[in-house]
Amino acid sequence: MPLIYDMVDPQELLGFVRTLSFPQFTLDGILPNRPIDDLEYRFLRADLVDQDVAPYRAWDTEAPIGKRQGLARVSGELPPLSKKIRLGEEERLRLRALESGNQAPLIAQIYDDAANMTRAVQARVEMARGQALYDGRVTINENNMVGEVDYGMPSGNRVTPAVLWSVVATATPVADVRGWVEAYVALNGVAPGYALTSTRVVSNLLRNAEIRTLASSAAGTAAMVTPETVSAVFTAFGLPA
Repeated sequence: MPLIYDMVDPQELLGFVRTLSFPQFTLDGILPNRPIDDLEYRFLRADLVDQDVAPYRAWDTEAPIGKRQGLARVSGELPPLSKKIRLGEEERLRLRALESGNQAPLIAQIYDDAANMTRAVQARVEMARGQALYDGRVTINENNMVGEVDYGMPSGNRVTPAVLWSVVATATPVADVRGWVEAYVALNGVAPGYALTSTRVVSNLLRNAEIRTLASSAAGTAAMVTPETVSAVFTAFGLPA
């Protein structure tokens, strides 16, 4: 009976899965992949506080001395991430029947399985990216693998509105985000480029009274607005879409 490797070149299969793209996973646009030829990772962690402005001085006097940011080097070992699918009894029987015939259907199935397993791996990486953005750390505790990477997000960066946005009648998301943006600018010196949130939060914003009022026209206040209108309301106040 021929082996899988007799029908599919492992290097060709590896090249195939490396060219796959999965548009449903979008967080790589924020935290992109960075291939390294090593099993260990290292990165610098620091408070990204901008320099104070330089002061004027009198002639022939010493310039004030600035200071560099404090840096911490974080390192660790990359854990293996993989998934496999077994060749079952049915597939083995089909493989035997195809020994002297057309092997193309089984070869296509091998590539389909490889694509599905690759998507499973990318889905787990997407979950890790989401956890890093939300919690400021990635925690792994599964399949006898325990580990954590802490990016040092300050606890004050985790905020909860006084009135949850799910209370669409009285929540004030525009006012809330304005306050958060002011705090962001005070910390970073620049405004955020855009905001990232969940489908559930967007659904609440579509029905929010404050946003519907701000988006109202001469025809009156609509019962619900579109996602494009929500973004337009935020950008109209100088906030990220």
